Amino acid sequence: MLPKEPVVYFHGLPGGPREIEAFGGVGRWLTAQDFVPDRQTIAKGASLSQHFELLASAIADRFEHSPVRFVGFSLGAYVALEVSRRMGPAVSQISLVSAGAPLSDSNFLPDMAGQIVFRAARHAPLSFAALTSLQSLLARLAPNKLFDALFAGAQGLDRQLATQPIFRAAIIAAITECLSKGASGYRHELRGYVQNWSPILSSITQPVELWHGSVDNWAPPSMAEALANSLPNVTSLHRLEGFSHYSTLRAFIERQNDGLRA
Repeated sequence: MLPKEPVVYFHGLPGGPREIEAFGGVGRWLTAQDFVPDRQTIAKGASLSQHFELLASAIADRFEHSPVRFVGFSLGAYVALEVSRRMGPAVSQISLVSAGAPLSDSNFLPDMAGQIVFRAARHAPLSFAALTSLQSLLARLAPNKLFDALFAGAQGLDRQLATQPIFRAAIIAAITECLSKGASGYRHELRGYVQNWSPILSSITQPVELWHGSVDNWAPPSMAEALANSLPNVTSLHRLEGFSHYSTLRAFIERQNDGLRA
């Protein structure tokens, strides 16, 4: 069941606030009291550390330091954890869905659909700039082709989701907003994600629940195991058989709706 605290949702990458609309009415568990920060605009031009500090300040100002619950999806989990450690007890609980773990924890890359982009961000800045510029161009000129490329290797229940018009339209809108504005925020957070941020995990004292699909090829299931072993206060790890990246997010949201109805 959902706690009474408002929810702050951290979208994936590439993604944006509109990705939560991908599941139609199922996604309406977020209400006017909740917050989905547009990370492309809140901390534009800041250093990575300042980026997280400004996000924390924006959330604290919005909720006047009252407790909030964080939900981080995909690479948004990394951002949620960075902001959580800056806000301390103001964050009551953290839910990480299809979460990306630090790449330094294991050899995850061969099992990741976006490994080319991650390798470039880690080791080849010029190639990374070229790849993200191409993504940005496609987002502006051919967003449907970009969606098809991103979901060409969809696994498990994500294959069904990718054929649904509501899902397709919402994800295209989210990634277009993320990438078509120059993709500076996207690049910024990706460059941070591929660095060794594993040391911050031991400082996350809030209770954390993990949700992960068994056939996730964006964030392989071994990432959930790595996070469960590194975070000091993991209360549950929900393993969903046959689910992948976005289908796990849908399942998580459905569970929240069940709690609201109860």
